[in-house]
Amino acid sequence: MMEDWEDIALNEICEKAVKVKRKEMPVSMKLKYIDIGVIDNAQNRIVGHKEYQWKNAPSRAQQIVKKNDVLFSTVRTYLKNIAQVTKDEYDDEICSSGFTVIRGKRDIVIPKLLFYFSLSPGFLNSLSKLQTGTSYPSVRNKDVFAQLFPLPPLPIQRAIVSKIESLFSSLDSGIADLKKAQEQLKIYRQAVLKKAFEGELTKEWREQQTDLLSAEELLERIQYERENIYKTQISGWEKEVKKWKEGGKNDKKPTKPKMPTNLDSKISIRENEALSLSASEFWSNQPLAFISDNKPNCIVDGPFGSSINVAEDYKEKGIPVIRMVNIRSMRFIPNNLKFIIKEKFLQLRRHNILPQDILIAKVGATIGDCCIYPENQPEGMLSTTGSCRVRLDPKVYLPKVLQYYIFYQKYKLKSIASQTAQPFLNMKVLKAFPVPLLSIQEQHQLIIEIEYRLTVFDKVEESIKESLEKAQALRQSILKKAFEGKLLTEAEIERCKQEADYEPASVLLERIKKEKKNA
Repeated sequence: MMEDWEDIALNEICEKAVKVKRKEMPVSMKLKYIDIGVIDNAQNRIVGHKEYQWKNAPSRAQQIVKKNDVLFSTVRTYLKNIAQVTKDEYDDEICSSGFTVIRGKRDIVIPKLLFYFSLSPGFLNSLSKLQTGTSYPSVRNKDVFAQLFPLPPLPIQRAIVSKIESLFSSLDSGIADLKKAQEQLKIYRQAVLKKAFEGELTKEWREQQTDLLSAEELLERIQYERENIYKTQISGWEKEVKKWKEGGKNDKKPTKPKMPTNLDSKISIRENEALSLSASEFWSNQPLAFISDNKPNCIVDGPFGSSINVAEDYKEKGIPVIRMVNIRSMRFIPNNLKFIIKEKFLQLRRHNILPQDILIAKVGATIGDCCIYPENQPEGMLSTTGSCRVRLDPKVYLPKVLQYYIFYQKYKLKSIASQTAQPFLNMKVLKAFPVPLLSIQEQHQLIIEIEYRLTVFDKVEESIKESLEKAQALRQSILKKAFEGKLLTEAEIERCKQEADYEPASVLLERIKKEKKNA
């Protein structure tokens, strides 16, 4: 099927881009500048440009581009920062020297075919092997132009481009539908959580219960149990003080237990407006602090940055330090962990993390990202004030319920954060953040109802991801076949041969040789 094709180095069928003579350019003259930063490598197109006067243009602003040129980034070729110049406004403008400008000779090769060739796996794989350098692995212009291009006759070039574009159009339509479905899944998830925390998902379960405590009774029981625990602690302390006095006060006086801050509920009943009527009889909204563990330091953020010297304190092993990069919505990321020695950890023990603690990001774009510290992780420590830890009262609240609720209310946490250049969530505000209080029995049922529905969505999303991966693989397969001469059918090739300008690639090459000789 490769009949009448010829393999030829790109430099034989391409023109070199002209470099601008900067010293001759008027300093106040404006230019449109295309650099790697304006290339969308997902869609392989130019999404904008930067404007400069020559007096302050970047040193890399060196090459004059023409419409239909292919811009191929020579740094980290696997990132595919590749695009074709398709707009008239960029004709005779400037691009970065970080690109190889691939410009096919007129009447020899169709520019669009060169663009598709630059995206083909054979071309990219070959160049990736030639990259040098560690920080910025790259190839040279001459490496790019030395690549062999399978040159077909012009009618076949046109047919290949037409078929690629037709196939890609169908593929893009399917990908758009898949991505739309992905976005709808996000909406469905939020809808499930909305119903969950309005009390609708467990409505039927509540109606079947005969001994369910009302919201008021549940609060009274929690407060009663906590007060009794505190009274028991005080009684034990008083006995220890008595022994200490009888022993002549020689040792250190026993420390009096601190009164927990979450003995009482302190939130207005109007916060229950978000609950459905059926749920409001058994649920109430309470501050986050109220459902936390009935002990000191149950909600803390990380130590101030000055407490840990990154260069000196971070070690290869020891106590894991959990940073914001490890905290994602409903996912703990155990990669890239840092460590500190035990002695340093003991100095900062109040910032410790235990399995089943809730971790919340509270600075910048990640505000509201929340996850459970997994059971299989050792005791760790928060890194900085950019994140916080919530330790729940296990008799009052389940970690999974809080994780789902914070994921659902992430937008609200962002809205109550301080709106500065670097938004942050104040700890006092976070402790007062209202969460729905319901019985432990109903919390278990709520998790069952939520996860039954979300598991279905997860399976659908996994299927969508697989389809998107297959679509990307199919795109590469189309390009591979195109440049192996296997994309067109025999009938399509025969039609190409009937066109007036059909001539073997060898004739095209003879024309190139004559042009060189005449030059």
